[in-house]
Amino acid sequence: MIGLPPEPIPDDVDAFRRVARAFLSETLSGSIDEWERGDAPVPFRQLFRRIGERGFFSAAYPVSAGGSGKGTAHRMVWLEELGRLDSSGLALSLATQSDMSTPPLLGHGSPRLKQEILVKALAGELIGAVAITERSGGSDLSRLATTIEPAGAGYAVTGSKAFVTNAGIADFFVTLCRIAGTSRRLCLAVVTAETPGVSVARPYRKLGNRAGDHAEVTFDGAVVAEDMVLGLDGSGLAIQLEQLAHERFALAVIFVAQARRMIEGLMPEARSRVVFGRPLVDHQRVSFSLVDLYSEVLVLESYVMAVASLLDRDRDCVAEASVAKVRAARLVKAVADECLELSGARGFMLDESLARSVRDARGASLVGGAEDAIMHMLVGLLPR
Repeated sequence: MIGLPPEPIPDDVDAFRRVARAFLSETLSGSIDEWERGDAPVPFRQLFRRIGERGFFSAAYPVSAGGSGKGTAHRMVWLEELGRLDSSGLALSLATQSDMSTPPLLGHGSPRLKQEILVKALAGELIGAVAITERSGGSDLSRLATTIEPAGAGYAVTGSKAFVTNAGIADFFVTLCRIAGTSRRLCLAVVTAETPGVSVARPYRKLGNRAGDHAEVTFDGAVVAEDMVLGLDGSGLAIQLEQLAHERFALAVIFVAQARRMIEGLMPEARSRVVFGRPLVDHQRVSFSLVDLYSEVLVLESYVMAVASLLDRDRDCVAEASVAKVRAARLVKAVADECLELSGARGFMLDESLARSVRDARGASLVGGAEDAIMHMLVGLLPR
């Protein structure tokens, strides 16, 4: 084991939830507002290391990779607790570490890659990023321009990736490439940040997700060893689709948890605020609307659990995970809009938590593949 061993993770899922919730509350309480306003930088290094030392990144990973081997239920709890954070940007940054950049390394990485990158990432000693999207085609894999080609004893990666979560803080980039000289063969190169030819632009200024780090990354002939590349044998597309299933599942869990958090957060005000002689929630239009939205939360929670079961059995479920992500993104946007409407002018104030949730929710349908431009084209559920 490299670094500090994680503290024991409770076997009981409810106990694990209590531990994770208490840890996140104690660690982040009083700081998120500062980070969201930009009054102080997010201490990513310190935060990732503390989370890694406690074993939250690795809870669902096997003991052989430095994890606790607890499985999908614990993984879902971790993601749901990230969804309860009052900062979608921070939640997505942490989920990128536990559920987006590391799964491909576990399933398909070389022994060296697992030992030098995966184990350290799960321990919070290294920070990971996923570099897929390009400005020219977004998440459209058929327009992928970043290439990889033989270069001496290794392989050179050339191209640019946009909107990369954790870009400015990452130690390694799981980078989707087209194998040079082919039109459709893909692979994933794990490129470390200190590799010559890797450069990261200034962080984006964004509408929402402000406590997350996002930027463009350029690879100018960055050379990696062969054992740092996944899928050179032609399996790269299958590995990437598997990664997308994990990523979109994680996003769906987080977005549904955010929707639940917003509805539950609104209820005290809806019960105490009196309008036309009655509590706001006693007005039929309000109560029916909230019941409809909460019903969608419950339905989607069940569907996401079904996707989790497929992932747990190593089933091909990129379509199901994409459906979950699309519906969860729609839901969190609808809930944010309704909660803002019911909160009146108060919710429109920048210092209010709800205003932040509204900004962040708007990006839900864009992250992990834009809904209308990409996701509907990929799901492909219509009969043929």
